[in-house]
Amino acid sequence: MKTKNSGRRPAGLALHALLLAGVSIFILLPSTLRAEGGLVVPSGPPGVTECPLGQICSNQVPSTPITNAGFVITNSGHYHLPKSIYQAGTDGIIINADNVEIDFEGFSLSGNGDNYSGVVVIGSHTNIVLKHGFIIDYSKYVINAPAASGLVVDRIGSGLLHLAIGGIVSGSRTDMSRVLVIGNGTATNPAVQVGPGSVVSDCQVSNWGSNAAAICIATGDDCRVERCLTSGGYTGILCGNHCLIQDCQSYSNVNHGISCQGGSVYRCSARVCASGAGFSVNACNLSYASATACSNGFVCGANVNLAECRASSNANAGFSAGAGCSFRDCTADNNGGDGFAATQMSVLKGCQATMNGMSGAHLLGHGNLVTGSFFASNNTSLTATNAGVRVDGNANVIKDSFAYGNGLFGFAVNASNLNNFLVNLFGASNGATFASSISASNGPNVVTQITTVGNSPSVDSSFVR
Repeated sequence: MKTKNSGRRPAGLALHALLLAGVSIFILLPSTLRAEGGLVVPSGPPGVTECPLGQICSNQVPSTPITNAGFVITNSGHYHLPKSIYQAGTDGIIINADNVEIDFEGFSLSGNGDNYSGVVVIGSHTNIVLKHGFIIDYSKYVINAPAASGLVVDRIGSGLLHLAIGGIVSGSRTDMSRVLVIGNGTATNPAVQVGPGSVVSDCQVSNWGSNAAAICIATGDDCRVERCLTSGGYTGILCGNHCLIQDCQSYSNVNHGISCQGGSVYRCSARVCASGAGFSVNACNLSYASATACSNGFVCGANVNLAECRASSNANAGFSAGAGCSFRDCTADNNGGDGFAATQMSVLKGCQATMNGMSGAHLLGHGNLVTGSFFASNNTSLTATNAGVRVDGNANVIKDSFAYGNGLFGFAVNASNLNNFLVNLFGASNGATFASSISASNGPNVVTQITTVGNSPSVDSSFVR
């Protein structure tokens, strides 16, 4: 006679085996060590778990076993899985109490892809802990706790074979660590979604989906995301205001790699964002971040400060900035568009732009400052309007900078623009057969202390005043 528990699908067994092999570093090790670039690797050989599988340790408080799916918890206390559970047609565990701890003890809770969730928290309960196991193939949510606060999720691996609505959703003050979520590319909501004041660390999301809402990690305001790896979603990491994102990697997402509206981004990288930016940020501070092989490298709104960041091999602009942005010691190389594009009241200091398809720096508005920067081999497309530094605005200052080997122009000011100051500039080997290192025509622009070597011709005399 066939029982409910005897009908496990072979595919479910295969996925469970894959998760056991692939995520042991998240759920079995007592500690992890961050590798360079944010990957999580074991600090040594696999060790013992906190408690032997299937047993209650003597130093633990009494614990209630969970032996079947559809288990309802209405009392505070400690609970555990003494074995793996598979059952279709129901939510796995339903929690309707505060102060609940569930230790999976390395076992799995599995559905069959029908419209149920692995763990459901009813209402606004608080102080719930889920740790050390697997939640597999629940196509509604892995963990559905949108109103819960103070939820702790530690060393949980999950995977989906079927169309998924979402992954893990929780409320404020969530603490999520060493969690792995593997999708099948069809999700329609975030893989990890946490409320304000939460921490997400050492987590990995992959193959989540291309739907616009299929974000790998999404947070509310005042959150921290640390040492996480995201891939295969619409956006890799999307944070609210005043958040900290550090030591994270995002790659092969459809839209943006990392998007932050206020806060700080530190030592992060984004690669291969087909239709978006590596970083889409507003009113943020970014340090040691890199964007590679995206549609755009860094797309910045107003008041963004960047230090020692790099944009390389992006299809369009390396860095594009709204008003009041600051670029210090940043590098833009081999991008298809401009290396740096600034609208107004922005600063480029100590920056380097090389081998970009359009201009090394393009000043699109007024009141920008470029100082102490280097521009070489830009305008590889040899477009007549592009240069090492191109000015299409008024009252900009370019000083103490060097343009070398740029196609057509080293520095170029649009004929209709006024009151630009070019001071203490050096241009060498810029231009094709008819170009010049410094070029402009009408308007009261000021140029002084210009040195040119090997340009063709050396200086446009109508521009030097």
